[in-house]
Amino acid sequence: MKHLYLSLFATLVLSFSLSAQRSNIKGMVQDTSGNPLVAATVMLLDKDSTLVDFQQTNTKGVFEFKNISEKEAFIKITYLGYIPAMVQVGDQNKNIDLGIIKMKEMSQVLMEVVIKEAKAPIVLRGDTIEYDASKFKVPEGSTLEQLLRRLPGIDITEDGIQSDGKNVSELTVDGKTFFSKDPKFAMKNLPAEGVSKVQVFDKKDEEALLTGKTSEGNQDKTMNIELKNDFKKGGFGKITAGGGTETTGEVKGNYNKFDTKHQFSLIGVANNTGRNGLSWDDYEDYMGSSSWGNENDNLDYGFGGNGFRYMSINSGGSTLESKISQAFWSDNSSGFPKSILSGVNYNYDHKKNKFSGRYFYQNTGNLKQTTNDSRSFLTGFYLDNNQISEQNRGGMNHRIETMYQHDIDSLLTMVFTAEAAMVHTSNLNSGSSEILRNGINPTSSNTFSNSSDLSGNLINTSLLFRKKFKKPGRSVGINGSILKTNVLDDQESYSDNSFYNEAAMVDSTNIIHHYNDDLLDKIVFKANGMYSEPISKMLFFKVFHNFNTRNETGNHFVREKSESGQFDQNDLLSREYENNITLNRSGASLTISKFNLNLNIGAGYQSLLLHGIYQSPDSTLFKGKVDQTFATWIPNIELNGSILRNSWFHSSYSVNVSEPSITNLLPVTDYSNPFYITVGNPDLLPEHYHTFNLFLNYTWPLNGIRLGLNGSYNYYKNQIITEQLVDQNLITISKPVNHTGGDQLWSNFNFSFPIIKNKLITRLNSGYTRSNSYAIVNTLLNHTTSNFLNQSLSLDITPSDKLVIYLSGNFSFTDTKYDINTSQNQQIFRQNYRVEFTANFAKGWYFNSNFRYNLLKNERFGIDQQIPILNASVYKQFLKGNKGELRLSIYDAFNKNILINQYTSVSKVTESQTISLARYIMLSFSYNIRGMKSDVGRHNMWW
Repeated sequence: MKHLYLSLFATLVLSFSLSAQRSNIKGMVQDTSGNPLVAATVMLLDKDSTLVDFQQTNTKGVFEFKNISEKEAFIKITYLGYIPAMVQVGDQNKNIDLGIIKMKEMSQVLMEVVIKEAKAPIVLRGDTIEYDASKFKVPEGSTLEQLLRRLPGIDITEDGIQSDGKNVSELTVDGKTFFSKDPKFAMKNLPAEGVSKVQVFDKKDEEALLTGKTSEGNQDKTMNIELKNDFKKGGFGKITAGGGTETTGEVKGNYNKFDTKHQFSLIGVANNTGRNGLSWDDYEDYMGSSSWGNENDNLDYGFGGNGFRYMSINSGGSTLESKISQAFWSDNSSGFPKSILSGVNYNYDHKKNKFSGRYFYQNTGNLKQTTNDSRSFLTGFYLDNNQISEQNRGGMNHRIETMYQHDIDSLLTMVFTAEAAMVHTSNLNSGSSEILRNGINPTSSNTFSNSSDLSGNLINTSLLFRKKFKKPGRSVGINGSILKTNVLDDQESYSDNSFYNEAAMVDSTNIIHHYNDDLLDKIVFKANGMYSEPISKMLFFKVFHNFNTRNETGNHFVREKSESGQFDQNDLLSREYENNITLNRSGASLTISKFNLNLNIGAGYQSLLLHGIYQSPDSTLFKGKVDQTFATWIPNIELNGSILRNSWFHSSYSVNVSEPSITNLLPVTDYSNPFYITVGNPDLLPEHYHTFNLFLNYTWPLNGIRLGLNGSYNYYKNQIITEQLVDQNLITISKPVNHTGGDQLWSNFNFSFPIIKNKLITRLNSGYTRSNSYAIVNTLLNHTTSNFLNQSLSLDITPSDKLVIYLSGNFSFTDTKYDINTSQNQQIFRQNYRVEFTANFAKGWYFNSNFRYNLLKNERFGIDQQIPILNASVYKQFLKGNKGELRLSIYDAFNKNILINQYTSVSKVTESQTISLARYIMLSFSYNIRGMKSDVGRHNMWW
C-alpha cells in the first residue's frame, strides 16, 4: 500500500511539472466597429494544420486556450457572415496574448463559398467529439453501422461500438432513447442517409448529472445521433417477408416517425430461423445489454458499491430478478428457434417536460439437442460425465418502461421512473448420462426428465431530485426507489439411476421422482443522498450516504413419490425462510483539479446486517437463524486527466465488498440432487477484492489514428470458493468456504489507423489475461492457473461505391494447469477468420457473401475441428425510387452449422455440441417506405 501511494504521488508531481512547462493563448474577437463577436468559432491548429482544440468566444468576444504544449500553432477564427481570420503563433514558451483580432464582413456570394469549404469534419468540444456525417461518404442505402465504420476513432466490433478505446454503452437519437439504450439496435436499423451529426462524449451517471463532473472510474461513452430535418418530418421504415426450404419463414419490419417534440417507433419480427434481422438475436440485443432492472443501481452515489446489487446473479442476495430476466433470454444462437417479437417506443420532449415509454412483447420457443461431455478432477483420478439431452423451451413475456422528467426551475429537476414485467416460461429437458472413472470404468448411469413452469412479475419505481445552486459546483441530490418481485416456480424431476460395481455390473438402482413448488417474494427499498461543495477553484468536497434494505420470503415444498404411488411432502427437503438484509454506506472524498488533472482521495464505511430465519414445515426436524453483521472501511484513490493533447489516462485503486448470499449462509443440507449434495456455511465472511485499474489513450482525431492501453488487477481476500468431499460411492458434498489468494490480471492493447483514408482501414488488438483460482477437493487445495492470449487483425476495404470488403482474423490461446491432477493440463487453440463483401455488378443487381472459418483444437482431449460457414445472396432493387427489393439467399451452404462450446473451471472442463438449423434457401421481398438506394453496405441484418 505504501508503494501505491508513493507511485501515485510521484505521478502527480511529474504530471504537474510537465504541465507547468505549457503556455496559454488568449485573445479578443471584434468586428471592424469594435463590437465583440459572441460565440465565434476559434480553432487551434498545429503547424501541420491539424485540429488540436476548439472553443467559442464568450459574451465579451474573448477566448483562451490553456496548457498548450505546441511550440508552433495557428489560430483560425470563423463567424457567420465574416471572412475567416488566421493568426500564427510563434515559437514561444510563455503565455501569449494576441490582443484584439478584427474580422471583416463578406459579400453573400463569398459567404456561401466559405461556409461550404470551411465546414470541419470533426469538432472537439470539451469531452465531446462531433462528426459531420456529410463529410464521411458511405454507399447510398447504408445503415448507421456503415457510417460509423468511416468515422476516425470509432471501432465496430461484434460486441458493439468503441470510441477511443472506451465502450459506447448507450446510444440516443436526438437525445432520446431509441427502444433500447444498447447501441446495436439503432446502428442496425437507422439509415445513414438520415444522419446529420454523430456526437460522442463521456457517459454520465446520476452523480455526474448532478455535479457536472464525470464520475471517478467511468470508462464508458454515450453516442448521440442527430437526424437531418427531412427525417424529422414524415415517416420511414422497412418491411420484409420471406419463405424458404426446411419450412423456414420470416416477417419483419419497422416504422419510425420523428419531429422536434415527438418520436414514435414500431418494430416487430416473426421467424423460425433465429436470424431476426432486427439485432434481436439474443436477450442482450433485444433488451439491451445493460437495460434490465438495474436502472436503480445507477442511483447510488459515491464508491464501493459493487457488492450489493439488485440483480444478484454472482454476488449476495436472491436471484429473483435473474429468474425474471432470464425469461427474456431467447438464446437463438443454436437449436431450432421460433420467435415473435414486437415493441412500441414513444418519446416526448418539450420545454420543461420529458416523457418516454416503451413496451415489449416476446413469444419464443426453441428445441435443442445437445451432447455435453465434462471431466471433473479428483485426487488421483478423474470422472467423465457423458450426457445427451433434448430441451424444449417456450415463453410469453411482457415488459413496459416509463420515465417522466420535469424541470421545476432552472436549478431543480425531478425524475420519476417506473417499469413492470410479466413472464411465463416452460421448459422440458430429458436425456441420459453416464459417468466413467478415468474414462473407462462405469460408475453410474441414468435417464432423466425434468420440467419447469415459471410465472412471475416485477415492479420497479424510483423518484429523484437534483438541486443545483447559483454557486457553481454546489449541489444536492436525493433519490429513493422500490422494487417488488414475485415468482412461482413449479418443477418436476425424474431420474432412473443405476450404480455399477468394479466388474462394471449393475450393483443397485434408484428412482427419484420429485415435485418442487417454490413461491418467492421480495421487496427492496433504497435511499441515497449526496452533497457537493466547491472549496475553491481547484478543490471539491463531497459526502454521500447509501441505504438499502431487502426483505425476502420463500417457500420450497418438495413432494416425492412413495411406495404407495402417492406424492407425499418431504419435510426434510422442504423449507420455509425469511431473510432481511440491510446496508448502510457512508463516505467522503476530496478532489483536486489542476492542469487538466484530477486527483480524488476518498474513504467510506460500509455495514451489512444479515438476518435469516429458516425451518422445515415440520419445525421439529430443523429450525434456525442467521445473524451476521459485517463492517468494512473502503478506501478509494483515483488519478485521471490529460497530460498531452488528445490523450486521456485514468488510474485507480479501490476496495469492494460482496456479502455472502443467504443461501450460502443457511446451514441447510439440500438433497434434491442425490449425486451432488449442497450444505450452507453460517461462518462465511464477506468477500473483499482489491482492484487496480489503468487506462491510457492517445488519438489523432483528424487522421483517424487511435492508440489505447488498458489494464486491471484484482486480488481477492476471503474469496468464496467451493469445498467438495467425494466419498467412495462418488457422491459429492459441496460447501462454500473462504480462501485468500485468488487473483486476476487483465490487459489490452489496441491500435487503429487508415492506410488509405476512407478506403483502407486496419485495426490491431492484443489481449492477455492470467488468473489464479482455487477449490478444495477431499481436503486438498487445488490451484488452477489459466493464461489467455488473444490477437486480432481486421481490414475494411472500400475501393469504390460498387465494392465493399471486410476481412478479419482472430487467434486465441488458453493454457490451463491444475495442481492435483497435472495429467489433465490442457491447451486450447481457437482461430476465427471472416471475409465479407458486397458488389454492385449491374444496374440494380447486387451480390453479397459472408464466409466464416472457425478452428478449435485441444490435443489433450483429441479435439481438432474446422467449421466453415458460407452465406450468400443475390438481389435486385426495383420499383419507383428503388422501394422494392427481391432477394434470393442461401444460408450455411456447406451444411456445417453447429454450436460448439468448450470452457474450463477450477476443477472441471466441459465441452458441448448443439445441433442447429443448417443449410436452407430463402426468397424474400422488402419494401422501403422512403425508398432504397443502390447499396453495397454491410448486410449483417439478414443472417
